[in-house]
Amino acid sequence: MDRWIYLKVNGTISALFMPWLCEQMCVAVSGSANDEAIYASFFASYLGDQIKKGGYSGHEMHHFLRQSIPLRPIAQADKGMMRALEAVLSEGTADLVDLEIWKEAAGSKDYFIKMTAASPGMLQQLNKDLEDMIPGKKGKDWNYFSTLFEGSSGHFPGSYMSAIMVRNGYRKEMLDHCDDPFAFVRIYNRAALKDNSKPPVFTEKAMRVIAELEKRYKK
Repeated sequence: MDRWIYLKVNGTISALFMPWLCEQMCVAVSGSANDEAIYASFFASYLGDQIKKGGYSGHEMHHFLRQSIPLRPIAQADKGMMRALEAVLSEGTADLVDLEIWKEAAGSKDYFIKMTAASPGMLQQLNKDLEDMIPGKKGKDWNYFSTLFEGSSGHFPGSYMSAIMVRNGYRKEMLDHCDDPFAFVRIYNRAALKDNSKPPVFTEKAMRVIAELEKRYKK
């Protein structure tokens, strides 16, 4: 058993880990979730718990439990934008659970500040991409949006958008519609219009495209 790392409870071997898996679980500061499982490193959970107990695990649990609205088959030209809208919703709402960790942890504090500052520019470009889009015919792919979001998977501008909704009194409404990317954009727009910091607002033209995508794909 020298090639395995094992956990003993009361003298009985209760779990076996390959060394590479143990390294990922114990050393890597990362996590993800889908509708089948939650994957998270012990080390990330430990660090997060020093700031907010259960915050890191709660973030991944949100991903695991959150359901998305049922959609009709999506045209190839629209898949990138639809995935981008879902990404900012998914990470933006999950980030409410562990925002204190993002803000305070030594390993993410500078990154959080930098990416929050970059979020208005991301939203301005996302607005332009919506304006330029022709649903069903013309749109950017996910690789483009992944680059726009600087590889954050939607954490940015998602967390920026959700923070604006919360501080303008839209937390409950946002969470009531946390399955709906179209509602997420509409609620953000209402909150942004109220916000003293004057964040970017999606234009009427962009919102017409949002409405068209909703009409096409929301069951």
